Amino acid sequence: ISSTGMTDDAMQAMLNVPGLICLRELKAENNQGLTVLPDNIGSLVSLEWLFLSGSSLKVLPEGFGELRSLRMLVLRSCSSLATLPKSFGNLKSLETLILGGTAFTLLPETVCELSSLSDLNLFHCSFLTNLPEGVANLN
Repeated sequence: ISSTGMTDDAMQAMLNVPGLICLRELKAENNQGLTVLPDNIGSLVSLEWLFLSGSSLKVLPEGFGELRSLRMLVLRSCSSLATLPKSFGNLKSLETLILGGTAFTLLPETVCELSSLSDLNLFHCSFLTNLPEGVANLN
């Protein structure tokens, strides 16, 4: 599914559509009206690719860690996003994480638990001051 102009309410309504459990790719890029993801985002258990670049997201819900099939997450230019949920370390299939242009000052230790992570993009993370020690041990 690809969408522009998505709002918080539209995302919530979309996640309530029966059959989306099989969704593999979701592109909701450049959606300034998207400030939060619903808690039930984790119900998309088949989701492998999630593109949220340029949205106004402030936080990711704790249920985000239920996206166990997620292989690629693109949060580029989500300039209001400064933190990841504690459950983020549960994303053991995540290979690519693009956080360039976000408001992170610190990356949480949970990033070090991403055993499949091979591509971590922090380009233009101008507020980032420190990386967790375990980042050096990632693939």
